[in-house]
Amino acid sequence: MEGATQFVIWWKIVEIINFCTDAFNNALDVALSHPPDLSSVTENLVGTLNATVWEIWSLYPPTYVISLTDVQTGLDKIHKIPNSFWASTSPDDATIKDIVQNIYMVQLTVVNSLFVNFKIDSIEGSKYNGDSTEFENQALQNSADRFNLVVSTAIHPLPPREGGPYAFYVRQAESETRLT
Repeated sequence: MEGATQFVIWWKIVEIINFCTDAFNNALDVALSHPPDLSSVTENLVGTLNATVWEIWSLYPPTYVISLTDVQTGLDKIHKIPNSFWASTSPDDATIKDIVQNIYMVQLTVVNSLFVNFKIDSIEGSKYNGDSTEFENQALQNSADRFNLVVSTAIHPLPPREGGPYAFYVRQAESETRLT
C-alpha cells in the first residue's frame, strides 16, 4: 500500500478514535456532574456508551466475537453501579476507578475492532490469556507500533534505493561529500 494511502487511512482511524473518546468523556462528565434526575444516571451513561459503540459499529462492524463479548461485559459492569452512587459529593475512588477502567475497556475494544476493519488486524497476532484488558492492550500496542512506523516513515522517509528515481541525486550528493 502506498504511503499516502496509509496516511489517509490512519487519519480516518484517528478521527473516529477522537469521536469515540469525546463521546465517552462527555457521557462520564454528565454522569459526574450531579444531574437533577438521579433515577437514571447509570442507565443514561450505559445508553450513551452503547449508542456510541453502535454508531461506529454500524459503519465498521466488529469481526471477532470477542469484541462483542468484551463490550457487553464492560457495559454490564458499569450498569451494576447504583444510581445512588452519583448523588455523592465525594464518590468512592475505587468505584470511579472501576467505571473508568470499564469505559476504557469498551473503548479499547471498539478501537481494536476498528483497526480490523481497516485491515490492520493486530488482534489476530495477540494472545488471549483470560484477561480481556491485557489482550486488548496488546492488540492496541501492535497497532500503535504500525502507526508509529507509518508516521515516522512519512516524517523521515527512508533513503531511495539504488536505481530509484532519485538515485542520481543521492550518488551525486555522496560524491560531493567524499570530495570535501
